[in-house]
Amino acid sequence: MSRNWAFISNYFIYSAMAVYTLSFFAHAYETAWAVRITTEESKKTLDYKRTEKIARIATAMMILGFLLLVAGVISRGISAGRVPWGNMYEFSITGAMAFSGAYLLRFVNTICDGWAF
Repeated sequence: MSRNWAFISNYFIYSAMAVYTLSFFAHAYETAWAVRITTEESKKTLDYKRTEKIARIATAMMILGFLLLVAGVISRGISAGRVPWGNMYEFSITGAMAFSGAYLLRFVNTICDGWAF
């Protein structure tokens, strides 16, 4: 039974890695193709109106990757029969999940005008 959960965990983790990679490339595309505008306050302001759709897709992929990573960490814990930070692999995937969650929480906080913090 725990061996099946270990395989399921690996599938979730690898899927999350692939989705995070796609999200990275989408965010890189968003930043690379943003239009530079000049304002009086700063000369290095970017206008993201052209790339707004790809930014939403990249954020949706980031959320999907986070959910896949959460499922992977939970299934890894079920497989191991303990909290999943007993070895470096488990500690790394749990830390990646925590950092991704903190990033998404901070991102949602800036969009929703400070409801989380």
